[in-house]
Amino acid sequence: MYHAFDRADHVADLKADPNLPLLWALDFNVDPMSSVVAQIRRGRIWVLDEIVLRHASTDEACVRFHDSFGGHAGGIVVYGDASGNSPQTTGSSDFQIMRDFFRANGRVPIMFACQR
Repeated sequence: MYHAFDRADHVADLKADPNLPLLWALDFNVDPMSSVVAQIRRGRIWVLDEIVLRHASTDEACVRFHDSFGGHAGGIVVYGDASGNSPQTTGSSDFQIMRDFFRANGRVPIMFACQR
């Protein structure tokens, strides 16, 4: 796929469409915790941002996401790896930490697409 990549054709400064949900895909590794924020527009995936945090917690990832997209009215759909449902040392799962964070910070509608 990379042989077809052309920065002039495939990279642009994109803004989130406020009427569409943000798709936030996360890998809950601690170092690095990596995620991508995208939207589907006209049948195509538009990547808006990549968030990579070293030695981070799920709460820190939520803060970083909220700093960039906290006022988004279209809601959030989270795609997390299977470990997102597993309890952490705090007793809460990553998904529960995210639910609690967004409930406390603007009540952004959040759905989880990859729960078991």
